[in-house]
Amino acid sequence: MARRSPDPDAARRRGRPRFRWTESQLLIIPVLLLAVGLLTVVLVPRGDADFTWRDLWLALAFGALLGTISLGFSVADFRGDQLLLPLVAALAGLGLLAARQVAYLAVGLVVLWYTAVRFRHLHLLRRYKYTLAVVGVALMLATVLSR
Repeated sequence: MARRSPDPDAARRRGRPRFRWTESQLLIIPVLLLAVGLLTVVLVPRGDADFTWRDLWLALAFGALLGTISLGFSVADFRGDQLLLPLVAALAGLGLLAARQVAYLAVGLVVLWYTAVRFRHLHLLRRYKYTLAVVGVALMLATVLSR
């Protein structure tokens, strides 16, 4: 008897969301990158190799936030590309080392999750691409001018 190929939508029909393994494994890299970068920034001026967990709180919070968002994508059965969040996380981690804008990153990632999970008709956003671009540039300028 011939074996049937697995149906990729069978898990969704049974009511079980699919865990995003690729995304969760790739999210380890930006968190480690940020942790090593923070340790470098903290330990080099001191001249010693003693660190506390307080020196790594930003990397731990960043990892928890990314893990929560990835888990939220899995629970919501979001079918988006699993490489984009780790790529954005790596770039954001490098930005955190340079500017330390944690609150803006947290708000941005929550808005990303909300838009991807709750707004199912993403094709409607094409109507507002220039408006959203202006809003994005204005928010970026707000972070620069808030210093």
